[in-house]
Amino acid sequence: IEIYALDKTHELINTGKGDHKYREIFYDTFTNLLLNSRYLDEQGRRFINNMTELIDKLLDYRYLNKFYQEQLKLGNFVEAGYTLLHYANKLTWSTCWLNDVDDTNFNAETEEQRKEKMNKMAVDLFVRGESWESAMSTCKDLIQRYENELELRKLSGILKKYTDIVDKMLTSQVVLPFYYHVGFYGVGFPKLIQNKTYIYTSFQNITEFCNVMQIYFPQAQLLPARNDPSDYYHEDAQYIQIMPAKPVYESKDYLSSSKVEESIKRCLKRSGIDTFAKSVAVQVGTPDHNNEFKSLGLRKYRLKTEKSFPGMQLWFEVVEVENKLLPPLHHAVESLQEKLEDMEELILGLQNSVNVNIEPLTRKLQGTIIAPVNGGLGKYQEAFICEEYIASHLDESDIVAELFVALLKL
Repeated sequence: IEIYALDKTHELINTGKGDHKYREIFYDTFTNLLLNSRYLDEQGRRFINNMTELIDKLLDYRYLNKFYQEQLKLGNFVEAGYTLLHYANKLTWSTCWLNDVDDTNFNAETEEQRKEKMNKMAVDLFVRGESWESAMSTCKDLIQRYENELELRKLSGILKKYTDIVDKMLTSQVVLPFYYHVGFYGVGFPKLIQNKTYIYTSFQNITEFCNVMQIYFPQAQLLPARNDPSDYYHEDAQYIQIMPAKPVYESKDYLSSSKVEESIKRCLKRSGIDTFAKSVAVQVGTPDHNNEFKSLGLRKYRLKTEKSFPGMQLWFEVVEVENKLLPPLHHAVESLQEKLEDMEELILGLQNSVNVNIEPLTRKLQGTIIAPVNGGLGKYQEAFICEEYIASHLDESDIVAELFVALLKL
């Protein structure tokens, strides 16, 4: 009876029947029935556990398969690869038999065979998405498996693939994605995302990204960066606030190592990221209309996502937020150092590019040095590197020196 029930459940769920509500009803109903039988208690509980475990797995597989197919249609090969890995990580290297999965290329096979197949498929998808570091990581898992099991023919094949991926990492142009902190405010949004914030990854610049978001949410209004989101939590409308976010690289010694090539550093910068930073300029004290830098502070935010990038999705919810306020001088230093880092990143990208396009670097230089809106770099010197400011802020002499050095570099 148990075998029949297991097979019938597999058949029904594979044809689209059943959901997590059904799983709950099944578990509660049969548990209550068996509570009144002392003869079937032990066997019955084992049966219920086996059935609910099967239902969980089948529903999970069905959902993941749909999600995987959707990612493929959208051309999100890296995310599709991580969807397969999520599935594969639920499996073990056992010889237990698994039934086929409808609407997929997974026929009846052992758990070990399916896990191996899914890892190999994930590697191929990472290669298609040019996520060399993800492909290498998954290859290493297979290499370790084949070494432990002395499957030398398979080991030879995966080592050749690994070498090919390393060569591509060394010779390809590595493009770093943009990250955006996106908040959905107002009771007009579905409760699932209402008054929550997310980090999105995209290869679109912020103007293009904002346009896409407005297509998805045509009723939403874009909020300026300086607006306080909490003012809109209870509004009967939809408001979206979009700001650039930068990944925070922590405990990664290779970034400062001279032995690691820049192309490799750029690749590795794209993996295992779950912490981001964003900044919002704020007025501190009385505004100075002749030179806004004198009274322009900076509120810095540190954001942590529920999962790391890259992953199964192009966005993950922000689950931790910290912030601190920097005074105007510190803001000036931070701003110039950030401009320097951006230009260094652009220059490194040009060095690793076959088709050199210097237009982005030219725009960045013009925006930094000329900066007609705020008066250019001279406004920083006028505000902080002057006798009046230094005499009244002797305790900040080290910070003034940092600002002076940053100006010289620019």
